[in-house]
Amino acid sequence: MVTGEAKHAAEYNVPNLTCGYVVSSGIAKCKIMKFDAEKPLKREGVVHVFTHENCPSFAWFDRSYKDEVAVPSAPFRPLYDNEVKYSGQSIALDVAEKFEIARYAASHNQRT
Repeated sequence: MVTGEAKHAAEYNVPNLTCGYVVSSGIAKCKIMKFDAEKPLKREGVVHVFTHENCPSFAWFDRSYKDEVAVPSAPFRPLYDNEVKYSGQSIALDVAEKFEIARYAASHNQRT
């Protein structure tokens, strides 16, 4: 019997929870020469902007990972380098105190 008393994940109050929003490339193939995260970071509530320039490195044991369902090639690792391989590729992750702030900040990232 369903009573409606169960809580959904969004109904739990978790202190200091942050949310992220992915910034996608609108260009199919290019190299990012510079990623200017200054403007989003000035927004109140924005905690960090992850890019290929400041993303934590991958674990050494992950270097031999091969994606079993992808075409035979090196595995795709988001924010690994400045190379954009397809339109819509993740090129940054904006992290903020609220989802709406992260989404808004992501819409104002500047890349050249």
